Amino acid sequence: MRNPFPFVLAAVLLAATASARASTSSGADTASLHSPEQLRQDLAVIAKTMKDSHPDISFSVVPVELDAAMRRVSRDLDHAMTRDEAWRVFSTLNPILADAHTGIFFPGWRKEAQTHLAQGGVFFPHEVVVTADGEMTILSALGGGKSPMAGARILSINGTDARTVAADLLARVHGDTPDFRAGLLSRRFWFFYWKMHGSPASFDLKLEAHGRKTVRVPASHSRPIELVRRSDFEQAFRFETLPCNGAVLAVDTFDWPDKRKFLDFTRNAFATIKAKGVKTLIIDIRHNEGGEDDMWLQGIMPYIATRPYRWASAYKKRVMQADPAKGEKVGDVVSGLLDRWLDPDLANPLRFTGKVYVLTGTATYSSSILFANTLREFGSAAIAGESGIVRADQSGGTRDTFLPNTGLDVGWPRFILYRPSGQRKPEFLEPDLVVADDPFHPRAAIDQLLRCSGH
Repeated sequence: MRNPFPFVLAAVLLAATASARASTSSGADTASLHSPEQLRQDLAVIAKTMKDSHPDISFSVVPVELDAAMRRVSRDLDHAMTRDEAWRVFSTLNPILADAHTGIFFPGWRKEAQTHLAQGGVFFPHEVVVTADGEMTILSALGGGKSPMAGARILSINGTDARTVAADLLARVHGDTPDFRAGLLSRRFWFFYWKMHGSPASFDLKLEAHGRKTVRVPASHSRPIELVRRSDFEQAFRFETLPCNGAVLAVDTFDWPDKRKFLDFTRNAFATIKAKGVKTLIIDIRHNEGGEDDMWLQGIMPYIATRPYRWASAYKKRVMQADPAKGEKVGDVVSGLLDRWLDPDLANPLRFTGKVYVLTGTATYSSSILFANTLREFGSAAIAGESGIVRADQSGGTRDTFLPNTGLDVGWPRFILYRPSGQRKPEFLEPDLVVADDPFHPRAAIDQLLRCSGH
């Protein structure tokens, strides 16, 4: 296979390797300046990682297009930069890589944000909704509290056109499609704005809502929804019975340290479903960015699976540990079929036999896509949501390579999993029922599904 990144490797790989031996990935000083030579050494590591670690970079990007983008980035590394400034340049590769498991990230970004708040730092004061074309609307106060400005469209921030602000950030966000990246930016606007523009004490916002006005708003010390959702069990997992024999089980992540607590939660939910005579169950994974497959394999499938199933049909992987019995050497790329099938628990006294919908959104990704594919392809549920946002086949097993000078994180997947049916088209997840996810009226999608069920 032709080396897809010829321009950087030959010139600076030896220097980058030597620098990597002399450095560690632990906490780069954001105020330290890195020379152009050091930055190009880091770029060489990015290129080598995509070539030697990713199982198949063409899964999400045409290699010659990535090569051209690498050349552009190399030209921009012409002066000394801090870590954050370097990220602003390196991260322009993220939309081109077009896979949410692949990109240049801040290591431990959630912890860094928490530390920033704990040390008296502030963020942009609103949760916002950003569209792929850059329109920006206030959703709530940061953290989800009520705001009198909710619903107002932001025209400018501190004198800069809001669409320009959004475009600059979208040009650095990772993910499969423009709509996926807009959804990610919406959830983490406060973080990306901080990394691009710092954290001023206040913001002058020009708004459009029943006329135009400019207001000065203090920055916020609140924890953003994105941080709360990953740290509060009751926020991440919710169950509610609904009128007309309906229920909604909201699972915002498959990544939780106390799996037993999650398994108890789902068992109690299905016990209530049984006791209440629920006929329609909506499994809401609109905010679920993935995690560990065993969370849903053990916590949900025993209650709804109706026939033998598998969560993928084939794989392509980068060998990380040699297996002489299989003839696999470290660094090999290996493809194969997945023939492991799991049997449904037909004797489960809490097994649900009513109508099941899996409700997806712009955050649904990784293991939650495997979950949705499995339920649909083996007749356990119908998928509801918007179309064309994320690939139906998924990369996974994400690993990290830390850049030797800036300490930034290059994320890459160890494998690619192909949907259980074995089909490769359509490329993107298409729902059985198109349901708009309105962030201003999140209950509307649930109400629509209940109407579709005849309630």
